[in-house]
Amino acid sequence: MLETGGLARRFDGRHTFFISHLPEIHRPINRLPFPFNKLQPHLIELRIYLGESWGEPNSPSLIHRHLYKKGEMGVAIDAFLRGSQPDDAIVIS
Repeated sequence: MLETGGLARRFDGRHTFFISHLPEIHRPINRLPFPFNKLQPHLIELRIYLGESWGEPNSPSLIHRHLYKKGEMGVAIDAFLRGSQPDDAIVIS
């Protein structure tokens, strides 16, 4: 999902966690010519909201936002899942 673009959401009863990679938003601002653009890092975004949220970027309930390089995908996923339980529901789109 993060490789090609998409997002995942989970709610732990207190906080809503979003992890996303949307190529149209998280791509490099200044693209290098081919083939060098293949080496430019895309980003993965982690957002944490207080309470239940649907991910409004400018919401006052946003309490944490972090951008990871696409090469740090494992670290971003670990941060998204930190504190979760095996039976927690995760919505992927």
